[in-house]
Amino acid sequence: MKKISINLKTNKIIVIGGIYSNIESFKKFLTLIKKTKFKNIPIINTGDIFAYFSEPNKAIELVKKHKIVSIMGNCEESIAFNSDDCGCGFKKDSTCDLLTSQWYPYSKKNISIQNKKWLKKLPYEIILKYKSKKYLVCHGSPRKINEFILPSTSKTLIKSLIKNFNGIIAGHSGIPFTRYFKKSFWHNSGAIGLPPHDGTNRGWYSIIDLEKDLIEHKSFSYNYLRTFNKMMKINLNVHYTKTLKSGYWPSTDIFKKYDLDILNSAIPRQGFIFR
Repeated sequence: MKKISINLKTNKIIVIGGIYSNIESFKKFLTLIKKTKFKNIPIINTGDIFAYFSEPNKAIELVKKHKIVSIMGNCEESIAFNSDDCGCGFKKDSTCDLLTSQWYPYSKKNISIQNKKWLKKLPYEIILKYKSKKYLVCHGSPRKINEFILPSTSKTLIKSLIKNFNGIIAGHSGIPFTRYFKKSFWHNSGAIGLPPHDGTNRGWYSIIDLEKDLIEHKSFSYNYLRTFNKMMKINLNVHYTKTLKSGYWPSTDIFKKYDLDILNSAIPRQGFIFR
């Protein structure tokens, strides 16, 4: 498993994940971080550059163009190594598992050979070093690329996964939340390309100040109807396409009751913060 270390020269990083081939949302995010105050702040991508929507190759090209530091998510791994499915970790024959048969072959067909080779070279994990602190960037969790760590996941389990790091920055689950411990944290920025099952049409990213271990969840609106119309025009993945309008996922298989209870209304602009 390829891992790399990065010695950071700045105390801040921008974190994204779950672009999911949603170019309209991704482009809006890119315009937001062009502001002067974000200059020279590295962008860290926790994986799943492509998935449900219609422009997977373009999403990869934009990540490369903007020199976004990326790791291997389960979607990248599956395409890079020519797997038969996306490796998302959904239960066999669940709604999400069945819907994979719509978008995954499309992504597989529409990503160039050159970009598949690029995906193959991505690291599975990154260790970010800032002064005496160390942070691990992974996709699902340190022990499994497609593990769903959610607000309902026990504090004891999350703390055991962090181990010797000052924090873990993960993706995969698509819910923007941070759980703080006495000397560490677990963080998920949420997804750029898909709303977090809260009835809104927003994308999410975050900014972390590693000097202060201060995390700002950020959400934004974009013209989701452009993505919706592109998808409907080619009749691709209609159930996930409808999520762009409704704000709700086509399946809640991965959630526990606690998750569903807190997602009954729009996620606060500052994301979910647990202490």
